[in-house]
Amino acid sequence: MVHALIGALLGLLAQGLIYKWVDLSRLSPTLELPGSQRLSELTPWIRTKDASRGSFPADHGLILFTLTLYGWRVLEPWARWSAAAGAVLFTLPRLMSGAHWLTDILCGSIPMGLITVGLYQGLGLDGPIERRIVPLLEHWIRALTPARLRRWLDRQPRRTAC
Repeated sequence: MVHALIGALLGLLAQGLIYKWVDLSRLSPTLELPGSQRLSELTPWIRTKDASRGSFPADHGLILFTLTLYGWRVLEPWARWSAAAGAVLFTLPRLMSGAHWLTDILCGSIPMGLITVGLYQGLGLDGPIERRIVPLLEHWIRALTPARLRRWLDRQPRRTAC
C-alpha cells in the first residue's frame, strides 16, 4: 500500500516537472485529423476526454507506467506482470478515444517512467525514503485503518521485497 502511494506520488511529481519544464504541445488525433468522430459528440451523456492540446506524453500513461516500474522491485513476479498488463489496459481507452497518439505512450510515457524511476534509484533517493518515510506512512495508514481490517491484515503472511 505504501509503495503504491510512493510510486503514484513519484509519477505525479514527474508529470508536474515535465509539464513545467518541457513544452511539448501536440494536438491529439481528434483535433489534428479532419473529420474525426469524437466520442463526446457521439455519446453526449457520458463525459469523456477525447481531445487534448498537449497530448505528449500521455499523462495517465506516465502515472501508470511510473507506478508499475516503481513497483517492479517490490512486487512478486505474478504481480509485476499483472501491474504491467493493468497499465496497458488502463492506457488503452485514451488511445482508442483519440485523446492520444500511440507515440504519446510508446515514446513519451514509458521512457519518461523509466527515466523517473531510474533517477529515483540512481540518485539514491530510495534508501532514505525506505528508511524514514515508508515506516512513517505505514504507521499512519495502520492508525487510520479500522481495527477489524487491521486484525485481518495481521493474519496475512508478510512477503519481503525482492
